[in-house]
Amino acid sequence: KAEKLKDEWNLDLAAREARVDSLNKSLSKYENAFNFVGLHQGFDELSVEKKQERDGLLLWLRVLSVLIVSPIIAELIFVYLHLDNIAAVKDGILASIFPTVSLVAISIYYFRVLLFNYKSVKSQLLQIDLRKTLCRFIQNYSEYSSDIKKKDAGSLEKFESIIFSG
Repeated sequence: KAEKLKDEWNLDLAAREARVDSLNKSLSKYENAFNFVGLHQGFDELSVEKKQERDGLLLWLRVLSVLIVSPIIAELIFVYLHLDNIAAVKDGILASIFPTVSLVAISIYYFRVLLFNYKSVKSQLLQIDLRKTLCRFIQNYSEYSSDIKKKDAGSLEKFESIIFSG
């Protein structure tokens, strides 16, 4: 009777161990998925911040574009309005041209700085989008690559060097 009870317990224990192992494997998959989803969510939040930064820079680029052109247009309007007595206001025009040119030069410098920052943010957004795509890709790739590498160790080297490069 004790032997029969022992065999039943062993069968029950083996069934429970199999169930625990399957739950452990399932939980491991969920943990990996959650880690990559969390990483993807972090990249997504960073992407939102960078898009706001990009939009702000774009607004300032537009404002500065108007600021660069407006002194030149104002100077031309002034000359056009005083075209009939240009000889009388010649000294005034010459005196006002230097501040106008310096304002335009400073504005162009700031425009250039903003444009460099805008290009940098766009590049960062591209990298963030690439990382988000990799998060979706890497989850299934780890299982696939282990199967392929068992068959041929060097088959994915070029692919990995391209995908996971800086």
